[in-house]
Amino acid sequence: MTFGIQPSFLISRGNGVTTMYGKGMRTWTRVNLSMWVVNLDVMLGNINRQWNYHARLGASLRLTPRFFAMAAFDYRDILDLADLNVSQSSLGGAVIGLGGRFN
Repeated sequence: MTFGIQPSFLISRGNGVTTMYGKGMRTWTRVNLSMWVVNLDVMLGNINRQWNYHARLGASLRLTPRFFAMAAFDYRDILDLADLNVSQSSLGGAVIGLGGRFN
């Protein structure tokens, strides 16, 4: 099992919207179970008096020593500190992919 914490720099921008900057912390946890790797990544940050959080829970299967397949669930949301109401900007989704390591 491995665990880490890293600082994050947040940028929010879009068409016709003022670019905003913020800061946060990201943690990541990996649990190695032979051919399976389970991961949990969580980020919590503050941008323009709003809390921005992002969580990803996923698993990877090693197909060969170099190649793997992965699937994850991803969720993001913003919470306004002025009224503490859950925003309507939440985003959730599934991620699937194939990858390789060449080191």
